[in-house]
Amino acid sequence: MTLLVYLVRPDAALLPTAAFAIRHFGRLRALAAFGGALLAGLTVWWLLAWNYYGTPLPLPFYQKTLGFSPYGESVARAALVQKVRQFGTFAFFAAPIAWIALFGKGRRRLDLLGAAALFASYHLLFTREIMGYHGRFYLPALPFLLLAAAGSWATFERGAVRQRAFALLWLLAAGIAYGLGAVETHRLGLHQALPWTVWLAWSAALILLVTGPRGLPWLQRGIPAAAALAAVALYPPTAGFQLKSDAAILRQHAGEFTTVRGIYDLRRCLPDLHTLYHSEMGIPGLLFPDARVVDLVGLLSNAVALEHEDFETMCQRDRPEAIFLPHRGYATLRARIEASPCFRNYQRMVDQSSAPLYVRRDLAQRLLSCAREIQRWQDHVRGASRDEAR
Repeated sequence: MTLLVYLVRPDAALLPTAAFAIRHFGRLRALAAFGGALLAGLTVWWLLAWNYYGTPLPLPFYQKTLGFSPYGESVARAALVQKVRQFGTFAFFAAPIAWIALFGKGRRRLDLLGAAALFASYHLLFTREIMGYHGRFYLPALPFLLLAAAGSWATFERGAVRQRAFALLWLLAAGIAYGLGAVETHRLGLHQALPWTVWLAWSAALILLVTGPRGLPWLQRGIPAAAALAAVALYPPTAGFQLKSDAAILRQHAGEFTTVRGIYDLRRCLPDLHTLYHSEMGIPGLLFPDARVVDLVGLLSNAVALEHEDFETMCQRDRPEAIFLPHRGYATLRARIEASPCFRNYQRMVDQSSAPLYVRRDLAQRLLSCAREIQRWQDHVRGASRDEAR
């Protein structure tokens, strides 16, 4: 699924382009023909996208690319920490595959390896990996690495000493990185956690594959599969797993994150709501299908992402009934919004939330008079505060 979604990003063209350029390096006629065909195809796509979406490239491409991204310094610092961890995760899973490919013969493996290396380097240097969980930005390079390794395996398996040496060094480095938190581990929060059994399965499969018995190909092929199955069996299952309706999943998701706290009260108490501001589009869009939901960050807003329209102008024009401040990771954007004169016309509804809900003052009493979840949450917060005071 990640590979399919990635195909809409223009930088996916780097992989086949780099592979072709490496293979035909110095052959100007072939490179010119390929470049012309690529440019023609991309131009048609850009024109179609521009006509339909109003922008030739997906807005997340602008938002997550250095030089285009309008994110503040707080987001940039957080993205850098995530980049180190996510690239480390990708590198440790990709390293054994690349190592195998290095010992093959022929130009084809070099084309594939070079394309994968250039693609990964591009993202490492130029992408702000916001929500790049499990190294997903680098994932499209894996098929190229796998193809290169597959063609090199026959040569590689004859070098028993270097196989064992690499497996030992890789396992040692992976263990240190895991212990230091330089890669994704099971200790991280939701979305970023990578079960320890994934690391166990990959480590066991690699060690057994490169040090296992020779002359028994059926056993060598079965070892990685057995390790993967064992890892699945060891991972604790989710308690009480059951299929749920869309509404139940939506309610559960809303309860797990504080970014939408109060949104169900908002839907029930202000059914005629026309405009809502938020930095998270999923739940607001599903709960308010007939309202205008404005993305404060710009992933779904040309005006914010490309025209850099300021909050004060938007707020004075739209007079939204409700505003969820961007979650606390967007510290710079939040500060600009809170300093806006228009924002003074809004009253905070929820005390503790990473994206607190504000309602226009002329609607605040109407919301509070029928709110249920907001009141329950406020009572819970006050009770917890009294307990701490004791």
